[in-house]
Amino acid sequence: MGLRTNTNFLNAYIELDKVCCEQFGISRGGVTEYINRLLEMRYAPDRAEILPKLVNYRNMRNRIAHDEGA
Repeated sequence: MGLRTNTNFLNAYIELDKVCCEQFGISRGGVTEYINRLLEMRYAPDRAEILPKLVNYRNMRNRIAHDEGA
């Protein structure tokens, strides 16, 4: 990914994380909280489609934010 793509992705992820934080009434880790809640639910519509995408987005964000040269 190029620098612009990384920046655009990170900005979108930050916005998603903020929305999740507001939804769940927490200050940090909104996407992770959403993932954890989906895993705990007995039934969640579209979980099979949403969960792998969220996990992938979180992993991508972590690689970009923490891996040298990402």
